[in-house]
Amino acid sequence: MGGACTLVGSTSQLAANAVLQGYDGYKDGLGMFDMTKIMLPASIVQVVFWGTIGYTLLKKVLKPESPDFNVGNMYADAPAVEEKSTNDPADGKKGAISVFTMLLCIFLFVASGFEPFKSHFTIGVIGMLGAVIVLGTKCIPVKKAYEELPWDVLITIGGIGGLGAGLDKSGGGALIANAVLNLFGGKNASVVVLTIVIAVLTSVLTNFMSNNATAAMISPIAIAMALGLGISPVPWVIVIAACSNLAIATSYGTAVNMQILPAGYKFSDFVKIGGPLLIILIAVVTVSSVTFLF
Repeated sequence: MGGACTLVGSTSQLAANAVLQGYDGYKDGLGMFDMTKIMLPASIVQVVFWGTIGYTLLKKVLKPESPDFNVGNMYADAPAVEEKSTNDPADGKKGAISVFTMLLCIFLFVASGFEPFKSHFTIGVIGMLGAVIVLGTKCIPVKKAYEELPWDVLITIGGIGGLGAGLDKSGGGALIANAVLNLFGGKNASVVVLTIVIAVLTSVLTNFMSNNATAAMISPIAIAMALGLGISPVPWVIVIAACSNLAIATSYGTAVNMQILPAGYKFSDFVKIGGPLLIILIAVVTVSSVTFLF
């Protein structure tokens, strides 16, 4: 959830931002911390949830005291992995360079919201600068970097701008947007009601689709609705970027959930534990959005 507090913390907000940048007048896209005002409250609520009723719910659903607790857990009997110690000064140098690069990028991400950095540093430029440093100093072998590059995410984000532009130029986005608007009063539709609809729809869909696909599909429609109402589409893009990260109620809503499935978790575990939190977070994000974005 913390990853949704900034523009670069996860990939789905980059997808939503890529769609927004495809529209005239919004080439600059979202700012680094535009999402913070609505996702920071959600992150705090999540921490409180897990420290209180969430922990009780975890124990009730997973039953750690049960003799069957580790049934299906491939890690239960996994052999211990010995840590390898090394005094190679080259490794220490690479570590120092990596830490420096990370801190430099964080500084530039923050500074890019202010002049004079704003005129020279974009998210893409900062990311490339960090990559050049760690690759140029051989902290990471180039071949390994290419092998571990998430090509699916790269291609998706690269093509999303075309999707948004296509829906805009063809009139497809406006057609869907007008249909939705007509359901809620046409030009007199309530911005608050539409914000709730967008938040709920995005939050539900992201639990069954990839976060990036959800953001890419809903963003052009929401932008067209905003332009049809004569308001800025930025707040709704922020809502979509935020809610596309709420994939917490299904086992396949996001790659993070799927990575822990070998430990024996069932689909119903995610529904029972993540479902209540999803409802709470939808309410928190919706209230925060209406309060801080409009």
